[in-house]
Amino acid sequence: MKKAKCLATLEGHKDRVSSVSFSLDEKFVASGSNDKTVKIWEVQTSKCVAILEDHKDKVSSVSFSNEGRFVASGSADKTVKIWDLQTSKCIATLKGHLGEILNVNFSGNGK
Repeated sequence: MKKAKCLATLEGHKDRVSSVSFSLDEKFVASGSNDKTVKIWEVQTSKCVAILEDHKDKVSSVSFSNEGRFVASGSADKTVKIWDLQTSKCIATLKGHLGEILNVNFSGNGK
């Protein structure tokens, strides 16, 4: 088996990273961390291009929408947040869960 080569190291979270997701066009990476933030990274430059902050506890899961405009994040604060990447703003907070959100994902048909 051929040895794998590290293509990039993305550094900047203040605590453990618990989730990573690539956009479908592979231009961006979202990372969710115990530091309560979601960071958006540009793959080509390895630069952080946005920090999404509004969760009150660790971020457990992140996922890009099919067209890459939105990111969903799930947290131990029992919420799912939907972020608009054009503005870096939270456009929806989904509440009502009884425990930590362990996984988020957009539907495969883009709706």
